[in-house]
Amino acid sequence: MRKLAIVGTHPDTRQSAPFDDPNFEIWVFNEAPQSDWCKRWDVCFQLHRPEVYRSAHNMVRTDHWQWLQQSHGERIIYMQS
Repeated sequence: MRKLAIVGTHPDTRQSAPFDDPNFEIWVFNEAPQSDWCKRWDVCFQLHRPEVYRSAHNMVRTDHWQWLQQSHGERIIYMQS
């Protein structure tokens, strides 16, 4: 059984995540997988409504909608319907 690390984005704590430990599954949210600090991820939860993540005015990543539409292999992205 693998362990689970739910990793937030606060700079003081995110670097403590066990990115290098294969015994952990890494769960993140929103645009975190596109961030340089996110060394790996297994599951992403896109928490915003489509109007937010599809917008060209996304305050975090303007390319996030295009990224969401790409293949991410075995990784899972959960989104609101």
